[in-house]
Amino acid sequence: MIARIVAVVLLAVVATRADAQRISAGAQIAFAEYAEQGTSLRFEGGGPSAHVSLGWRRFDISFSAARLAFVPTEAGDVAEPFDVTQTDVRLRVRATRLVSVEAGFVDREVKPLHAAQSVATMRLGAVMAIPLAAGADVAVRASYLAGSKFSGGGSAPFGVEVGLGVSYAPWWERVRITGDLEFQRLDRSIASAEGRIPAPIQSSTARLGVTVTY
Repeated sequence: MIARIVAVVLLAVVATRADAQRISAGAQIAFAEYAEQGTSLRFEGGGPSAHVSLGWRRFDISFSAARLAFVPTEAGDVAEPFDVTQTDVRLRVRATRLVSVEAGFVDREVKPLHAAQSVATMRLGAVMAIPLAAGADVAVRASYLAGSKFSGGGSAPFGVEVGLGVSYAPWWERVRITGDLEFQRLDRSIASAEGRIPAPIQSSTARLGVTVTY
């Protein structure tokens, strides 16, 4: 499914190449940790990830998708393995030479549904991209996550996402090796007869791959 989505987006951006300043596409392998209710439910896993982006003047829109398989970290845990299909859409506008603001959303679907929380949330944040040397740069980003919806109910008045990304072009400027580390936390709580019960969700993801720009 991810391959089909990426193919459709690639066809769309290629069709608009005449008006675009830059188009990039890449593939990554992702390694992730996921936890619910503090340390009560902990999982680890990984899988493939892909992304495409279209930039025009000060604007950049990107789409990414990942398919991750998670297993419980404790062998005797009552939790069960599950798969995650996550899609991200980001719209960035460059405010200064180094700083951009971004908005977008995250959609995380879990199967089987009862194994973990499916989540849909909006993001609003900023990115600072810093050139290190010829062909190398680093980007730091932070976002506020709002309007979160969960498959098991509850709400998260506060959510945060922070990330660090690096890229390097060792041979050719258009081909870059990329690395990315992202942390996300949603302070979810659910209603009960005794009041609101904390049920936070957090995840950390590391990605390594290659991006081609043309």
